[in-house]
Formats: sequence, C-alpha cells, structure tokens
Amino acid sequence: MKYFHNIELQDSKITGLIVDPLSADPSFEQSDAGRIYFNSASQTLRLNNGQSYIDVSIPSNFNNLITTLGANWITVNYAFNPAPFNALDNISGLDANNSLFDVIAQLDHAISQTGGTSLLTLSDVVETTALVAGNVLYFNGDNFTFTDIDSLIANYGTITYLGLKDVDASNVADGDVFFYNAASQQFKAGSMVYTQEDFQNTISHTISHTLGVKYCGVTIINRSNDTLITNAAVTFTDVNQIDITLQTAAPIYVVLVATPALT
Repeated sequence: MKYFHNIELQDSKITGLIVDPLSADPSFEQSDAGRIYFNSASQTLRLNNGQSYIDVSIPSNFNNLITTLGANWITVNYAFNPAPFNALDNISGLDANNSLFDVIAQLDHAISQTGGTSLLTLSDVVETTALVAGNVLYFNGDNFTFTDIDSLIANYGTITYLGLKDVDASNVADGDVFFYNAASQQFKAGSMVYTQEDFQNTISHTISHTLGVKYCGVTIINRSNDTLITNAAVTFTDVNQIDITLQTAAPIYVVLVATPALT
C-alpha cells in the first residue's frame, strides 16, 4: 500500500522499518538535506548533511581497529582517552580532541627530555660503579654494565695492530716499524735500518740495500779492529745503492738508516 500523505504514528514508533537500500550515493541535492539511505556496497547508513553524503554508522571492521590500537585509550563511545598518556613522565595537557599525531609528538618530546627515558633507566643496564669519562658500555654475559677500556681489553681479549683499520700489516718482518703513508692514508710497516757485512779487504765497496731511498745515514766500521771509519768517501749512486771508497783497504761492516719510501 502506497501513502501519498503524512503518516500518523502511535507512540512515535516505527516497526520493521527498512531504509531505502542503494548501491551508491544518489545524485546530491542540497534541498534533500536530512535524507538517509542504506549503502548496500559499504553496509553503512549514509546521510545528506546539506553539503555531501557522509557515513552515519560504524563500519563492520571498525572494532578491529579499536582492538589493534588498544582499548585502554579508546573509550566505549569510540572517543580518544588521553589519561594513559598524561600519566607518563614529561607528558601532560592531552585531551579528547587531540589527534594521534599530537600524541606521537608528545612522546617524542618526552623521550628526548633530560630525566626521561635514558640509557640508565633501561632494566638490563646495571651501573655498578660511579661513571667516569671514558667508560664504555659492555655485555658481561648477564647484563650491560660499564668499565674502562683498559679493563675491558685485559678481561675480554686483546686489541692488536692487525685489527686496526688504519694499519696495513700485510707484510711485516722482524725489526720493522710503522710509518704513515699519505697515499694510502694508513700506517705501513717498513725497515729503517739496513746492515751489510763485507769481509773483502779492499778500498772500494758497493753496497746494495732495500730501504727504497737514495739518501740515508751511513755508518762504516772497520771489522779488523772494530773502529769507526770517518774519512771514507760515500757516493749515493742510485736508489738502494751507495759506493764507498776508503783511504786504506779494509774489511767493513756498514749500517744504513733512513725513513723507507712507502708505496
């Protein structure tokens, strides 16, 4: 039965009412403000509020969102409950009108504040002694605590030059020292001392060495009497080679000292 005039209801009750079901919003008319219909696609009631159609019912999956976010800060009427956040250290002033972004901003600010959450408040960090400058945090097998670097090395292993990233120890020999190489920006091993024994009892001696330089400090010792020869003529003929001419023939022992050339 169709009615084309006003309907008078008893006790203001409508029984068995079915709202007009549509699969999409009808053509919007501002004069239809207040019109309501059931959207069969989204399973929600939709209302013409005079500007557009809006949902006036809660989607079926909305409760899943509440469960995910946490019911302790979402009230039974789906409003934001700021109380759990305002109870935290360094957070205050949040109210029911604040957004999630406001909450995140307050939490971020609270964490960065002095006296807020810091390393010393973490449950697995134990401050066993008064902290001093230079202490490091380490794990002792049970929890994290602090010690000085010397004790750490002594108790938990050693640090060698082989493990230092600015040291190239790929070729190290007895008596080597480390020199800084600007090209590789590393310390490299090299020998700065070269010795050579020459038992020939002659005036002229040619010494070949491995220092990688042309000029170096030269010490000449007369092996026949272990005395220093100071009047010899020394010629630096080339890289890794010098010529020695004595005033008198003698067997000699030569010590060369130089900063080696590193590549």
